[in-house]
Amino acid sequence: MFKKHLLFFFCVSFFTINAQNNNFVSTWNISSGAFELPLKDYTDIAIDWGDGTSTTHTNAIFPTHIYGSSDTFTITIAVNDVKKD
Repeated sequence: MFKKHLLFFFCVSFFTINAQNNNFVSTWNISSGAFELPLKDYTDIAIDWGDGTSTTHTNAIFPTHIYGSSDTFTITIAVNDVKKD
């Protein structure tokens, strides 16, 4: 149920695409604890989690990050590959 709510929130969240560098930028109101982005099947993405932490994901699973506090964070994603079918 949580994943359905998260996916719905992701779909209706405010987000923009920066055409100059092709990054996906979105703003989220996140509670402290684990947060999972619904971006499965990508094998080369870089994520700036908006809290001073950046990670690279190459394992084609949903990227997860632990936030130490509740706040509004701007997450920036650079996709370096295409989604696998």
